[in-house]
Amino acid sequence: MNADFFYGSTASDVFERIKLVLGVKTSKELSFKTGMSESGISSAIKRNSIPYAFCADLSLSTGVPVDWLLFGDVDGDNHYRAIDPNYFNKAYLNADFVTQTGKFIESPIINSDTSNTTPVPLYDTPASAGNGSFFDTENIIQHVPFDTAWLKQEGLNQKNLVCLPIKGDSMQPGLIDGDIVLVNRAAQQGDGVFVLRIGDALRIKRLQWLANGSLRISSDNPLYQPEILDLSQLDDSQFAIIGACHTKIGRVS
Repeated sequence: MNADFFYGSTASDVFERIKLVLGVKTSKELSFKTGMSESGISSAIKRNSIPYAFCADLSLSTGVPVDWLLFGDVDGDNHYRAIDPNYFNKAYLNADFVTQTGKFIESPIINSDTSNTTPVPLYDTPASAGNGSFFDTENIIQHVPFDTAWLKQEGLNQKNLVCLPIKGDSMQPGLIDGDIVLVNRAAQQGDGVFVLRIGDALRIKRLQWLANGSLRISSDNPLYQPEILDLSQLDDSQFAIIGACHTKIGRVS
């Protein structure tokens, strides 16, 4: 067996580790065992779309650490490859969850009692998305289970929530490629980090409203130059604020 996938973090590597844990060898067998469509698995691998929520659920049900499913044999300890139970006791902590302000919170995604969780759709981020078409159900990758009490504590309503994966480096170091953000579509005012639609492209940027009514759009990565938009010159087809990035889900570096 080619063991390269034990060390990689691509979608293909992740699905191979999922197959290993579930004792199957093909995507067809994986589809039968999990209920995921075979075409959906193939599409996710081609798009390098990581099944984060599924990995979280699989970790809870099997005891396999979610970081091993996502990142593989990061320690180089050969016995990890055999998925020896001793490895599970030595595994890293699961991914931490950090609010936009940087405050650590109890992991809202990890809740083994499904009666106390609220599913939030995780959408793929296409290179472009036509006006109004992005949040169709066909673009849903998985549903992320958030703790219902935590959502209530944060004043968040399920109907207004979506999750989006971060792609690219424009918002580093705060948001890195592979992170997930919980977006509150009911919050579209004020300064902060927001999901925007400019033309047909979705972006995650930091917004600052200026005294003259213009909007400063900037990246946290200083390699990217800020933009100033005069919204009076734009209509709804050219620009829209989708929602505020409320919580980041990702590994602590």
